[in-house]
Amino acid sequence: MVTMAFLAEMRQRLRIVDRDFDGELRGLIEAAREELQLAGISRKSTNNECDALITSAIATYIKAEFGLDAKEQPDYRESFEMKRKKLAMSGKYLEGGGKRGGG
Repeated sequence: MVTMAFLAEMRQRLRIVDRDFDGELRGLIEAAREELQLAGISRKSTNNECDALITSAIATYIKAEFGLDAKEQPDYRESFEMKRKKLAMSGKYLEGGGKRGGG
């Protein structure tokens, strides 16, 4: 669920003054959360609207996916991918709060 306060924050980050795009923004917020979860980040973490790193990653995802003509979109997409990787490498955000195993 996306709170009205979080939606308003995302509108502000995109410099949108009206609510005409709220439906699209809600969908993008949920998609960003799912993208983060695919990297192993817990649902609890992705739904934490007070966490600055999660919020930044979601805002970056929205900037990459919102609209059709922004020439900066590939840069935002790359930035989101980097943020997602960093969050996934941090044990704080993973399911169970543990670090990923690996060789």
